[in-house]
Amino acid sequence: TFILTTSQPLHETRGVFQVLRRVLPQDAVSSIRGLRLVQGSPPMGAAFDVPHDKVAQFLAAECPPGAEALKQVRNTEDLPPLQDPPNLRGGQSPGPGNRNSFGSQSRSSFNGSPRTPRGGQWGGG
Repeated sequence: TFILTTSQPLHETRGVFQVLRRVLPQDAVSSIRGLRLVQGSPPMGAAFDVPHDKVAQFLAAECPPGAEALKQVRNTEDLPPLQDPPNLRGGQSPGPGNRNSFGSQSRSSFNGSPRTPRGGQWGGG
């Protein structure tokens, strides 16, 4: 897990990607998962995970312009309080009663067979 502390407020998570693209290649920035802004009004940082094969790139990166620090956190107790992740469904909860959700009757099959992950993971094969 990495923490990016910024000198300017972050109003959206996309600001983190913009800052990091200044010092890291696109494939490294695109590998970020679990991005959450730190709590605060306004937020002045974010926490995120990267795959093991990208950790060295993040550790070697210079502190980007617009940031105060980019550091790895090994202990979850060292994380600052984080904002809840955004609700990407616009407040709708998935389920059989919600026709616009995944798993609804109108979208639960493809060519008559249930949509299930391949190999136990989405996108697997």
